[in-house]
Amino acid sequence: MRYRQIDLNLFLIFDTLLRTGSVSKSAASLGISQSAVSQALAKLREYFRDDLFLKTSTGVTPTSTALSLAEDVRQFVAFSEAALINRAGFDPLASSRDIRISITDMGEISMAPVLLEAFRHSAPNCRLIFLDLWGEELREGFERGGIDLAISGRAPPMGDVLQQKLYEHSYVVLTHRDNPVAADISSTDLAATPHLVVSPGRLDHLSADDAMMLAGVRRNVAAHVSNWIAVPHILEAQPDLVALAPEYLGLAYDRFDLKIIRPKFVLPKIGVFQFWHRRVNADPFNLWLRAQVREMFEQGLHDPRQAPGRRPS
Repeated sequence: MRYRQIDLNLFLIFDTLLRTGSVSKSAASLGISQSAVSQALAKLREYFRDDLFLKTSTGVTPTSTALSLAEDVRQFVAFSEAALINRAGFDPLASSRDIRISITDMGEISMAPVLLEAFRHSAPNCRLIFLDLWGEELREGFERGGIDLAISGRAPPMGDVLQQKLYEHSYVVLTHRDNPVAADISSTDLAATPHLVVSPGRLDHLSADDAMMLAGVRRNVAAHVSNWIAVPHILEAQPDLVALAPEYLGLAYDRFDLKIIRPKFVLPKIGVFQFWHRRVNADPFNLWLRAQVREMFEQGLHDPRQAPGRRPS
């Protein structure tokens, strides 16, 4: 029998290391300590007689042996999750429960249509409820069962809340189609261009200011707004303004008279995670829900270009 005498839980850590390329990020994603990840890696190295992951300046990189095992490991993890769900007897087609997801305003704009489309097929009798909770409200929602899942760029430290990284996205420049700003614009010229800035005042919102500061750019801010809903309307009315937006959000505004510009200088990528409470970690419904969301992101369906009924940007 293949992989005899190995703790199969180690494969989950192996798979997470492959996805994150980092011991610390893997620990955070799995809700365990970095030392636990390191100990698991040591056991895997002993079993396979290979380093598997080598340290780099940015994290760890897989060896050729690790890459050769990757597909087996991914299939095992997917099979295990499906087996747990089926064994517990959760039937999404027969369920009529509410599915409560906390998501930001930008998440509702770009992701809610795809989530609704997916769940209307996989769980047609369930009702999808989107909420925008933060801080103490979010913590209480998790603890009292009022929230099944949260999707966000980041969340405050909460000891009993686990997380899993779904994907990374880049920022783009969003502006009116008549604005002469182009991809060859320098960071200096972009900084001097009047900016429309979204300042929701919440740490879980992805920060364009953080991204620009890391790129060495200090912006010329013409106006602040508190949410993303107003952004395309203002940009249409004020063609000289630009806004930095997550790429998937910019794509979601394809119905407006706007264009997306991807500057030649590099802007940092930002991670997006799903969060859930430790008490439902093995709950069959929550296992199913997390698997559905993860699969959606793995297939790229969060990208509006892949969403049903959307025209290409």
